[in-house]
Amino acid sequence: METTPVTVWVTLTSARLLAKMSETHRAERAEYVRDLVAGGVKSREARIRAALLQPERWPRIQEVVAEALRLRLAEPDLFGPWRPLIAAEAARLALAGSWPGPRFAGPRLVQRNYPMPAPLATQLRTASWRVSEDPLTRLEEQGLVGPGTVNLTGDQQVERTRLAALLYPPGRIVREALERYGPTTSNEGATGDEK
Repeated sequence: METTPVTVWVTLTSARLLAKMSETHRAERAEYVRDLVAGGVKSREARIRAALLQPERWPRIQEVVAEALRLRLAEPDLFGPWRPLIAAEAARLALAGSWPGPRFAGPRLVQRNYPMPAPLATQLRTASWRVSEDPLTRLEEQGLVGPGTVNLTGDQQVERTRLAALLYPPGRIVREALERYGPTTSNEGATGDEK
């Protein structure tokens, strides 16, 4: 299946939990292969068996992120159906840079790049844009984004913060997906229905 790289900012906690999960999965997979070989299975056959079990038993980081994202996108606020993005919207969404609004006030963020199935990446970007379309338009119409926003009045700053809180950039959606459906300290590999 064709994949699309999606670059987002995730919490340091989520990044660490995913890395720990990956390390644990590697060790468990290697132990599984060793046990099979010790039981008389040829090394090549043992590795094939492990590879067949990997998606279910030891999913890779991008598979865990994708499953968490699927679950988050299935929630009513992001489910849609959405009008497909037109070329100009897709191009604008692909531009580098951050979305308007105050800096993220939560835990420390780190940038990560996850290869995702192309249809899932499109679904993420479409939901992000459609949910954010109205508040982003209002921010732009009121001159609350872009150059010159350093001189906003107190009321304008309040309105900018209010509207920015309604934006759902892809990174916010992925962070919420990982917080709700990703690995935790008690379930390093859980993805939604295992919780």
